[in-house]
Amino acid sequence: MRNSVGRTAALGFVAAAISVVVFHQGVIWLLHRAGYVPMAPWSLRPVGPWGVPALANLCFWGGLWGILIAFVLRGMRGAALLTGFLIGVLGAAMVGWTLVPSLRGQALFAGGNSVALMRSALINGTFGWGTALVLTRVFRF
Repeated sequence: MRNSVGRTAALGFVAAAISVVVFHQGVIWLLHRAGYVPMAPWSLRPVGPWGVPALANLCFWGGLWGILIAFVLRGMRGAALLTGFLIGVLGAAMVGWTLVPSLRGQALFAGGNSVALMRSALINGTFGWGTALVLTRVFRF
């Protein structure tokens, strides 16, 4: 089977991990260099609760989003890059604006900071776009 469930999930996970390292962190690098974000890209600082390096943590969670993106794109024949971007913005960014802060006891929607929301949308949208790009152009998904 060319696009079995396991193959689709594996390719989605790997494509997203690549996208985190190249696209997600690449945009953070550009924004950091321009002075728009304080955090440096490709951080290996430990994050809780298990002290996993931040980049590995991002690759894991990005990989889960990649599985979703792969299954959405699995039957599509067009607009894959736009679809990936929209999943990044409407899915990953929205979770980062709502679920994650609520679990941490922080303000939802970046406390209404529109600049922070736009940065997050750009970073996560580029991640989704990059995942779709790797799936369709590199893996010929």
